[in-house]
Amino acid sequence: MAGLGLVDLVDDTTYRVNVITAHMVAVPSSLDGMLHFSTEPVWAAAFLMKQLRDTNFKYPFQENKTPTQYGYKLIGEERFANQHTYSIMHSQGRMPSFSRFMEGKFGKFGTMPDRVKSLGYDLDSVMNGKADDIVVVDIGGGRGEMLLEVKAAYPHLKKENLVLQEFQPDRVNEDDLTIQHWDFKDDSPETVKGALVYSLTHIYHNLSDLEALRLMKKVADAMAPHSTMLIHEFAKNSTYGKMHATMITLYAGRIRSSREWKQLAALAGLEVTFEAYPVAGEGLVEMRKLPTANGAV
Repeated sequence: MAGLGLVDLVDDTTYRVNVITAHMVAVPSSLDGMLHFSTEPVWAAAFLMKQLRDTNFKYPFQENKTPTQYGYKLIGEERFANQHTYSIMHSQGRMPSFSRFMEGKFGKFGTMPDRVKSLGYDLDSVMNGKADDIVVVDIGGGRGEMLLEVKAAYPHLKKENLVLQEFQPDRVNEDDLTIQHWDFKDDSPETVKGALVYSLTHIYHNLSDLEALRLMKKVADAMAPHSTMLIHEFAKNSTYGKMHATMITLYAGRIRSSREWKQLAALAGLEVTFEAYPVAGEGLVEMRKLPTANGAV
């Protein structure tokens, strides 16, 4: 478990718990998280060098052709050789555990409103929509935990102001949120036009650059001049090096730097208008529509 960062080495035979271990005890969902962070990544890592050697070091990976799928191919499990990692987990009955892990916000540092304000972001000025405005669209927002945090901080917001979009939406919070099905991986566009905020929490890090750009362009096409895209991701630094490697080997995704976010934004017709990359905890990147030379958007 030392290799996973759960304990600190004292000497050759002695370890002590650290803050990550303490967090696991405090947050029950972390046990489900450790199940996945000590199974899927270890499996993929075992076949990483084998795949690179066999493919003459072909990289970057495609999302259904990572070391995860390559390992299953080598052991003769052809049914998993071309499936997305999430589909494999679903087929093996591990998605309920993964969903509990995600719901518990393992690794989150405070509520969304408090966290972004601590980074110097003026969320109050963004949440200035009228009663009939769609204020926040949370794309891939699970069961809507983040939107409920927003609603608690801004109690004037109603169900109609808060839209949760998911591929397989769980309607447990449908009394408080507007819940929609959206599979952003297919060819369908973002149907909510002109919302104040389009929020994506730990979505882009699961996607390759091409898939991330494809999603970003869909959201950009739906944005109005007053709209913002808020991206909640960990920073690309030594703290999250293991997570970066995990995203690569499981999904062909990646954690991105300021330069990489700005490159994606420019290709999607957006510009980065706020960014914060804390050493530990979720960072924030805000994007807005890129003005044209005559001032239009």
